[in-house]
Amino acid sequence: TYPIGTGTKDAELVAMGAWLYGEKENELANRVLTQVHERNDELKPLVAAYICDKEKWDLPADGMKLWNVWDIEYQKERQILVTPDEYEKRLKEREKAASDRFKELLRARGDYKGRPPRRNQPTMQLVLVEWEIKQFKIKFGSSDFLKDTKNSDKLQEILDSIKDDLAVIQDNLEEARKKVTDSGNPNQLKEKAEYMEGILTIDPEDMNLRSQVANAWYAWGNPAPHGNGCDRAEGIKKAIPHYERILEVFPNNTSFLLAMGRCYQALEDSKHARGYYEKVIELDGTKGSGPTAKALIRNMDQNDANRANKGK
Repeated sequence: TYPIGTGTKDAELVAMGAWLYGEKENELANRVLTQVHERNDELKPLVAAYICDKEKWDLPADGMKLWNVWDIEYQKERQILVTPDEYEKRLKEREKAASDRFKELLRARGDYKGRPPRRNQPTMQLVLVEWEIKQFKIKFGSSDFLKDTKNSDKLQEILDSIKDDLAVIQDNLEEARKKVTDSGNPNQLKEKAEYMEGILTIDPEDMNLRSQVANAWYAWGNPAPHGNGCDRAEGIKKAIPHYERILEVFPNNTSFLLAMGRCYQALEDSKHARGYYEKVIELDGTKGSGPTAKALIRNMDQNDANRANKGK
């Protein structure tokens, strides 16, 4: 397994490195063999020659150089052996990669100055942008790009803005809850749903937040308990796009599949409702939301039959 324990024998490390090269896991193989190179002077020239052979590099007369790589899985910096030429090549590539990734993170954050809604909204959930920036700072910490205070200050500014926006979201969610003092008052329910839409513009890729917006519109729409019809079709129609977006991210979440089915059944769109209900039954069977989906299909079929008879 990887990573290797400090007590592992050199012979075992060499064997594992050779096996990893055979599996085309070149960087992992290099990491393992680099440990042998750094602690065993007798094997050092043999390891360097072997790595150069596997990587198709010319063995340098002045020896190999250590290159630091960030292990995102184990959240730790590792070392690999490279030739001086490869070292210089990687330096240039790292600077370009840092610049490119920096631009991607700026786009993912979107506009963050001024009051929301802002023109360019985030394309990634804010907590994920925050995490990616922290990873970026670790991975490219020794790069000239990040040593430039203009760039490092910009990243800190973005991190601060995310912290501020997340706090604003929590404050606004509390305000949204206060808007409904009577769950049977449709005006209050609508006002809450509209207010929630504004909150979502701050962090539109937060699917938990989006589900709260969808549920707020659903509550205002108020589908009938048996599934057929609703009090306010507009609310149901506004909930659907939010549930659809959530299902793009979590396609097998039966709670949201059931909600979509109920929305379409409330709008008397049996074809679309059935598709979602059947997916729920396929995933949950006789457990979870499966029995509810079956019962709603029965109610829907009976309602369709009644309408058909009235039309005769």
